[in-house]
Amino acid sequence: MWILEQCRREWKEQGKDYSHEQLIRMAQDVDKAAENNTETLPLFNPDDTRFANPVSMLQEVMSSIGMTSVNLTDTHKDARIVWTIYQSLAHRYGEVFRMLQELTPWKIEKLCIIGGGARNSYLNRLTERETGVPVCTGSTEATALGNILLQAQVK
Repeated sequence: MWILEQCRREWKEQGKDYSHEQLIRMAQDVDKAAENNTETLPLFNPDDTRFANPVSMLQEVMSSIGMTSVNLTDTHKDARIVWTIYQSLAHRYGEVFRMLQELTPWKIEKLCIIGGGARNSYLNRLTERETGVPVCTGSTEATALGNILLQAQVK
């Protein structure tokens, strides 16, 4: 979600303060438009080091998918960027899931999402599609609680 949050920060600096709910609706609108269109929208590898801390995450995402010269309205361009980020994350989750499945001697039958990502039902549905297993969600505070427990253990 780092990539999306950095793009969101840049949009806010441009005067476009998109909520998480708006970002999801924007991506869903691109989904609907894609149903009636044969155009294939490109994806990128969110684990690529170019996304670690670029000067402009928006420019890096657009460059990675060849979108720098796309002639779209700002809102439509932003929606395609959001859609691409969500789809790319889910696709990568699927790739990593399959690698993990190959390493384990048992079949992974579900994937549990915890922390802030547990609230994103859109990304969770995409993750189900990409992994082929049900996604369950846990505590949105689980990441913070785990961090506290690890810090307490170190001290």
